[in-house]
Amino acid sequence: MNSDSLDSTKLSLCMSDYEWEQILVFFEKKFFAENEIIFNEGDSADFAAFILSGSVIIKKRTEFSDKYFVLSILDKGSFIGENFLVTYGEAKRNVSIIAKESTELALIDRKGWAKLLHDKPDLANKMLIFLLYAISCRLSSMNERLEAMF
Repeated sequence: MNSDSLDSTKLSLCMSDYEWEQILVFFEKKFFAENEIIFNEGDSADFAAFILSGSVIIKKRTEFSDKYFVLSILDKGSFIGENFLVTYGEAKRNVSIIAKESTELALIDRKGWAKLLHDKPDLANKMLIFLLYAISCRLSSMNERLEAMF
């Protein structure tokens, strides 16, 4: 898999292009059509993914039947399903994600993650640092959205 597919401005925060190319060999490409469900809230958390192209909508079910709250729209270079990387056993998805447009993902499953941790521990650590940064940015953004609502 080629790192040119990813948004280098986001990824270069903690890794070189060469390092990302080394990590991406542990991932598998998958395409999703516009409005295709990537996963639903409550599904088993069995993979995480980088968005190579396109964008996704992250939504959370409300207390009202068939009603959702849009938490975020993420695009190229973003990472989704990250809670899978730090949970063990039968973790469940806490949000639903659908493709907003034709979207290509680079997926990593538990086997790939274990192999990355074993074969390239320094790079796996750098990837986790990137994910912590991304999660921190998302949390700040959500806080700003909540402040604007009240």
